[in-house]
Amino acid sequence: MWPDSVEDAAALAAQLNALGLSYWRPTTGDLHACDAWPVRSDTPSPDWARYLDIQIPYAEGNARDDFLGRLGQAVEEGLSHG
Repeated sequence: MWPDSVEDAAALAAQLNALGLSYWRPTTGDLHACDAWPVRSDTPSPDWARYLDIQIPYAEGNARDDFLGRLGQAVEEGLSHG
């Protein structure tokens, strides 16, 4: 997910944590980000500080509904901080 700003990404990450949802964010020098590699493209790199990779578990029935409800709550509350 690419929130609009670094601040939005941080607020959403905090809300995901608060609701017990897992995510990954690249850090400076992370080899998953193209900026850590010696070969560069002519196109500019995205702002990786805005990126959140939200873990989506395999779930069925009530567990699936619970996950989707918590994810929706995290997005709504995390991105409405301002």
